[in-house]
Amino acid sequence: MSRFHSLMLAAIAILYVGCSAAEKSENGQPPVAAGPSDAFLDSNLTTFLNAMKAKDPTAVMAVWADNAISFSPNMAPLKGKAAIEAYNKQWFSSIQPDSIAAGRDGLLSSGDLAVETGWYYFKGKMFGQPGLDSGRYINVWQRQPDGSWKIVRDMANSMLPMPGVQDAGTKK
Repeated sequence: MSRFHSLMLAAIAILYVGCSAAEKSENGQPPVAAGPSDAFLDSNLTTFLNAMKAKDPTAVMAVWADNAISFSPNMAPLKGKAAIEAYNKQWFSSIQPDSIAAGRDGLLSSGDLAVETGWYYFKGKMFGQPGLDSGRYINVWQRQPDGSWKIVRDMANSMLPMPGVQDAGTKK
């Protein structure tokens, strides 16, 4: 077989495999797996803030997967929905917010995983003492077999320096 024929057969094979393997939606484009909707994420954030104000974490626990892991500041990871709920009950009962806010500022999704990033701000009392905190959060969402989205990992990161530790960006 000539080199030309070999190249033509290879090109046809690649074209055939590429065209037959890609699924097409009604508009002829490959389907894109959508992550959780903006409305869903916004509603979840509002529910979380309201639960903190009401000191009742029950409503927010519905979006946690049973095997979730939470990485909260200054403590070992919380493994499982029950451990996360127990921590949230303790935490929510210890705070008295004067001002509390949070917002989502990013979402990356691919297939059955989505990573949400955002910010938070708290001013009030923590364990009876005046408290102020602001920082960042990350929630990793996973699509469940029933099509719902659940948090499988989360992490909060305070932007305030630990007592006695100088901010790396601060000049002497």
